[in-house]
Order: sequence, then C-alpha cells, then structure tokens
Amino acid sequence: MKISLCLFIQSSCFNEYGKSLGLHINNIRMTKKLNTRSAQIVLALAVAILLVAFVWVGGPRTFFGTVASAQTIEDNNEEVTLCHDARETITVAPSAVESHRAHGDRLGPCEKGSISGTKFLDENGNGKWDDGEGRLAGVTIFLDINHNARYDTGEPARVTGANGEYVFKGLTPGTYRVREKKFPGYKQTFPASEFYLVVLKADQRIRHRDFGNKVVVD
Repeated sequence: MKISLCLFIQSSCFNEYGKSLGLHINNIRMTKKLNTRSAQIVLALAVAILLVAFVWVGGPRTFFGTVASAQTIEDNNEEVTLCHDARETITVAPSAVESHRAHGDRLGPCEKGSISGTKFLDENGNGKWDDGEGRLAGVTIFLDINHNARYDTGEPARVTGANGEYVFKGLTPGTYRVREKKFPGYKQTFPASEFYLVVLKADQRIRHRDFGNKVVVD
C-alpha cells in the first residue's frame, strides 16, 4: 500500500491513506514559517523603537548614559570661546579649537589690561627723569581715540595723583595713543614723540609710560 506525502495542499497528490498525514506535515511547515515571519516582524519593530528612542533622547549625548562626542557638539552648533591673538574674543566650532590653540590662542575670553605711568618734573629739561627730580600732580593724561593730538570730551582721561601717577584700568586688547593735556607754564620734554603708541594684549599690564615737563620761564 502506497502513502503519498504532500508538502503543499494539492488535492491531486493525496490518497485516502496519506491525505491526513500530508495535511499534518504541511500544517507544521506552515506554522514554522509563520513563527519565523512573526519573529522577524517583532525584531524589526524592536529595532524601529530603539532608533526612535535614540533620536528622541538626543543621540549619543544621553543614550544609555554615554558622553557626547565632539561631532555631536558640532552638530548641535555649540561654540567655544577663545582669546584670539591675545587681542580679540572670538567663538569657534569645537573642531577648530585645537588649530587655534596651536597658533597661540587660549580658551576663554580675553582679559582686560591696563596702562600706567608717572608725570615727572624735568627740572633740567634734558628729557630724562633724573635722580632728585620731583613729580607733578593734577595733570590730565588721556587716550587719544580719534588721533587728533588733543583732548576731546568723552575720551578716557585720568588726572595724576599726589605722587604724579596715573593708570587706565579695564582696557580691552587693542592699540592706544596715550597723551598728556597741555597746561600753561610747562613744556613737555618726554617722550620726544609727545605720545605713546601702546599695543595692549589680553591681561597685559603696561607700565612706565611716563611724561616729563619742564617749567617755562617767560
């Protein structure tokens, strides 16, 4: 007696003895196929959910507690503050930081600097501050912002104290012309140029920008 086993449901391949067996085997195979397909669908859904969660929480910055990478920071357009050439505060992308630091720039904003000096009495008029020569109080020293060689209202100015000293604090990096305001009875003898051209860098203290005057006798 022959028993015909069928892998697919086709009426022509079953006899009275093998039909039920063929159906049973076919059902097992179909069940396995369905189980495999279901597993694939579940896996695909799980991957999709993870991807959505990954994007929603901000990628590698917070996902599973990992630390944000430089690339992630760049993608978020976060910038880094640098003091460029010791003069100018700038912001750059994280990818450019190392290049700037290699050329001398430092992290953080540029710090402010100062310019200071003393007004002295050049008694012998030789253009030098000699031992025993005194100091002059009440003289105006100013920053000639518009370079017109005279003091204008609004320009930063300091009046020398009892010790003849002056100081400009809180100056941002840049180039300054420091001059004295002319006053009657005296003639400026130092410096020969009558002003100082100061290139101030970040967090720099420029000292000894002194001015000398002699008494003018009519």
